Amino acid sequence: MALFLFTNIKGFINLWMTLSDSDVDEIIDANLEAIKQTIN
Repeated sequence: MALFLFTNIKGFINLWMTLSDSDVDEIIDANLEAIKQTIN
């Protein structure tokens, strides 16, 4: 579970760095929603 969360957060950081024109809050919300769906 920890590895899963770590990879998601690392992916978020990579997306944020490469897609700088995207809104950070939208990326965070999308990632949290994907994590919540996967855990359930």
